[in-house]
Amino acid sequence: LRTEVEQERDYLIKTRRYLHQHPEIGYECHQTAKFISESLQSWGYETQTGIAKSGVVCVLKGKFPGPCIALRSDIDALAMQESSTKSYRSVNDGAAHMCGHDAHMSMLLAAAKVLISKKDQIHGTVKFIFQPAEEGGAGAQAMIDEGVLSNPEVDEIYGIHVWNPSPAGVVGVKPGPLLANSDRFSISVVGKGGHGGAPDSSRDPIVAASSLVMALQTIVSRNVSPLDSAVISVTRLNAGTAGNVIPEDAVVAGTVRTYKNETRDYVVSRIKEICEGISKSHQVKATLEYKKGYPAVWNSPEQTEKVRVAALKVVGDKKVQAQPELFMGGEDFAFYLQHKPGCFFLVGSHPVNSEMHLPHHNSAFDIEEDPTLVIGASIWVQLVEDLLIKQSKL
Repeated sequence: LRTEVEQERDYLIKTRRYLHQHPEIGYECHQTAKFISESLQSWGYETQTGIAKSGVVCVLKGKFPGPCIALRSDIDALAMQESSTKSYRSVNDGAAHMCGHDAHMSMLLAAAKVLISKKDQIHGTVKFIFQPAEEGGAGAQAMIDEGVLSNPEVDEIYGIHVWNPSPAGVVGVKPGPLLANSDRFSISVVGKGGHGGAPDSSRDPIVAASSLVMALQTIVSRNVSPLDSAVISVTRLNAGTAGNVIPEDAVVAGTVRTYKNETRDYVVSRIKEICEGISKSHQVKATLEYKKGYPAVWNSPEQTEKVRVAALKVVGDKKVQAQPELFMGGEDFAFYLQHKPGCFFLVGSHPVNSEMHLPHHNSAFDIEEDPTLVIGASIWVQLVEDLLIKQSKL
């Protein structure tokens, strides 16, 4: 661990708990942004606020010329109620940091606090990005649209996520795919309503929708290569209001997750074909509405190796996972990676003394603060030192 970061252990925990207590949702993270901005200003930074409504950016320009690397933290919470009784539980009803963004902010703030003292040693620029609306709002794309990757132009970008599936102290660093394309679909099935006792005079959308659900499951099992990965989950089926009435319509909705764009496009084409087939065979009209969400997170090999080297220096080779388990969740850091090379990596945070695994988005989610927070902030400092202090170019 970095000695100068270890000295910030109390700050890391105190900051994380304060942010945990005061969560905000989506783009409306104004008090969070105020806290971040005031903290950065107190250490000598000039901040840009109001980017994508509540995003905050600050720049550490080194004494010497060189490349610009960006370090990003998300800042928004989930729209849910926290169920824990911990002393630092959320005080804002309907909002809770159940995914670890409070930890991400704490780690990046601590890194900024430490790094400003190294300004005269830095060959280049560090851009700190605090981004709202990761949880479904595509805040990364909004930040990009408002110029966060320019002025100064970012050369590489890095992101971190605490990760409860892995023990505290472990760091997961993987080139290539890490998180999935995250899409949603809704299929409207319109038939002909009628009496439940006379189904022959109707066109039953429930039977058609049921066939549709089963047919969709064959895409992954029979159309996608077993060496590839895809998920199609039907998470909603709505139809009918009375026990003796065949309804006019039904809705089938769910999510599709893939890593490869070609697999994503193929799955969409098969869903369309199945809808057409169900329409003909059941004499109904099945209409697909498909919404592409976050793209897959694909880490650049060169930048991933830089993170791996930094992590090795912080936690040692036994604690660095070169192939962490893939996860079909979505993450809008992927939008940055569509524009710039970079790496999104995982810091294990599973509570050591917890007998029950509490996954992300669980109402009682929590992390092992020590050593997780110190490790994350240490990797940030080590990465900047490796890229901008010990060498003058990438």
